[in-house]
Amino acid sequence: MCKKIRLFFLVLLCGCTLSAQNARFLGPMQEMNHRQHGWSYQGMDISGDYMVSCQNQGAATVYRLSGQSFTQVAQFRLATFSDVNHANVATFGTEKYDAKDPLPVLYVSQCHRNPYEGRKDLLFAERIAPDMKGSTLMQTIFYDDKNHDFGYALQWVIDRKNQWLYGYGNTIDNNDPANRHRIIKFRLPRLSEGAQVVLRPEDALENYLIEEVSSFRFNPIGQGLYVENDKLYMPTGLGTDQHPSVLYVWDLKKKSMQEIDLSQCTTGELEDISFYKGQIFIQGQDGIFVLTDKIPFKVASIFSDHMVLQRNTETPVWGWAEPGTKVSVTTSWNKRSYAAVTDKDGNWKVLVSTPEAGGPYSMQVSSGQEKRNFTDVLIGEVWIFTGQSNMEMPVIGFGMQKVEGSVETLLASPRYADKIRIFKIKRPATVNSQKDVPYVSWELGCGNSAATVSAIGWFFSEYITEALGVPVGIIENAWGGCKIEPYMTAEAVSHALKDNVSDERLQHVLDRKNQKNRSPIAVATIWNSRMQPVAGYAARGFVWYQGEANLGDRYYDLMQTAMVQQWRAAWGDRHNKMPFMFTTIAPHRYKDSKATTRAFFVENQLRSLKFIPNAYAAVTESIGDERCIHPAKKKDVARQFALYALEKVYDEPVGLASGFAFPVSYSFDGGVATVRFENTAKGLGSASDPRIKGFELAGEDQVFHPAEAKMRNGSEIEVKSAQVPAPVAVRYNFRNFSDGDLENTFGVPVPCFRSDHWMEE
Repeated sequence: MCKKIRLFFLVLLCGCTLSAQNARFLGPMQEMNHRQHGWSYQGMDISGDYMVSCQNQGAATVYRLSGQSFTQVAQFRLATFSDVNHANVATFGTEKYDAKDPLPVLYVSQCHRNPYEGRKDLLFAERIAPDMKGSTLMQTIFYDDKNHDFGYALQWVIDRKNQWLYGYGNTIDNNDPANRHRIIKFRLPRLSEGAQVVLRPEDALENYLIEEVSSFRFNPIGQGLYVENDKLYMPTGLGTDQHPSVLYVWDLKKKSMQEIDLSQCTTGELEDISFYKGQIFIQGQDGIFVLTDKIPFKVASIFSDHMVLQRNTETPVWGWAEPGTKVSVTTSWNKRSYAAVTDKDGNWKVLVSTPEAGGPYSMQVSSGQEKRNFTDVLIGEVWIFTGQSNMEMPVIGFGMQKVEGSVETLLASPRYADKIRIFKIKRPATVNSQKDVPYVSWELGCGNSAATVSAIGWFFSEYITEALGVPVGIIENAWGGCKIEPYMTAEAVSHALKDNVSDERLQHVLDRKNQKNRSPIAVATIWNSRMQPVAGYAARGFVWYQGEANLGDRYYDLMQTAMVQQWRAAWGDRHNKMPFMFTTIAPHRYKDSKATTRAFFVENQLRSLKFIPNAYAAVTESIGDERCIHPAKKKDVARQFALYALEKVYDEPVGLASGFAFPVSYSFDGGVATVRFENTAKGLGSASDPRIKGFELAGEDQVFHPAEAKMRNGSEIEVKSAQVPAPVAVRYNFRNFSDGDLENTFGVPVPCFRSDHWMEE
């Protein structure tokens, strides 16, 4: 089997030295989002300075190319459009129907499991009208597959130089491990041979299986095709770990295969490929990419218009260019320029001084004649919000799951367009480390951006910008249902678990694989794709809401500690100055409302406060929902975080005490248990109704029974139960779900707790 060529290796193809690392994204091909129309990019080819891009719903768009820019000329519906003609591969021929036609005939592969008008494996030759606003079917080529050589789909491509017609396809199905890939070669029929041309196996000039003639084993999801200099180029994959984006290059003469890993170029599906002025153009679901023989000048995607930079700091600005290239960064707020020279791998980084909060400003990054201008730049406070679905839950809520206060919040959101900015990372998890998070940019905090951003992130930012009068930047990276391990490197996971679990258990965790259409569980895969690319972007701190997917893990505290150490190191925080604020998981049935799994887990979460410097916890004990795992009171959580930030981070007391009350002593006398608390602010409970829900007592038999509890004063609670005349242990809300309502005067819940040290059930 041929050795896979990684991103940092260069391969000689067609006389060009190409590296997937050097791929440049040219942008989407429609002025509007194609997915809004249900389109899916399919076949594409280039002739002269024109490119034709086909979509699955029959649309074909013509663009005029100039260098690496393209302008839409016209759009029309293919003559052969039907539900089973996805135009999966498009390839220009060598003939023009009329010498005055601007383009030669375009051949479109039918390529679908279902037949087109009773036939499969068809190739349509369409004449594009002189005004490029329509097409006419000129010839249909049908392969009469008497031997059943091909299974799911047969795709066609034309070798224009030699005037050959190549067919490529599966023998069975991509999902079948026994699948093989056949190549069949014919003389290209002339248009003069008639409207219907039938090709038979005996007409083939070549007919072979790739796997048989080269021993190369692969099972890709075949997409586009292109022939150049006796090499067949085949972009494949969906941009996922299960189906990574790879460009296969089959040497039609030497019968050998090479691979180029394109996983860092795109997170979407690759579709078709063509050549233009010595460069390879690839069409994917994200848009057009070009592979070049040089590292293109690029600024990391997290730097864009509308960004927020952390105030009063030395903020890194970085990107890529050819090795040895001088790069300059000029900032309008101090009219200074900062310079750097790219290293041998093409990386550059400068540290830019930022002032007090303000703006809008501008920043220019230049390298020779190339310039990137960033406008509407604000200086303020930047926070990173990450975790699973309770962090991801947007202001507008999930389906049939509301966020309290969302309507009023969104009605007022336009006033925050110049106060809150949003950078929301949405990218598949990957096994391979990524350098950038492309196709993402900072957005104004209003409208749909405000509606779809993390509710906790938005509410927190509202509180901070109102209290401090500074802009706030939200960096959101949340993924519903994910475990903690994908946010950690393998080294961090090993550091946390080694000597605490068996070697077999540790290896099991490290060997986990992400499953298709499931939340990530594999170590480092979210870190690789979403956090490492932005690591170092100057920020005040981290806000974390995760744990439901790790419920029951006994070493979660050690994992969380190791994760924070890893993050701070990646951000260059040697002195643990970046605060880490996290949320305890809320009461919920978690399969069994009466079980204690959640309570033990919360106990574990809070234990990490002993190990993580500058860490703070928001408590959700009285805001849970038995049937919905996503509590609606996201503003209550954000309020706790804001109090911590103002009091502990910004040294801005607002007259409210941050933090939660916690028990410091237990006593048992005369059938009554007494619990004393500290950090009670203005007191616990309510003077008008001293009764407290959620308490249980147990005697020597270790069987807990519901108990009556009431406040003795603002810091002590008495608990008793007729069923437990001689209690030796007291617990509060120590179930997956209970009705506990113990809060301080400011509405901050008291976390579940217990006086005993008995083993978990």
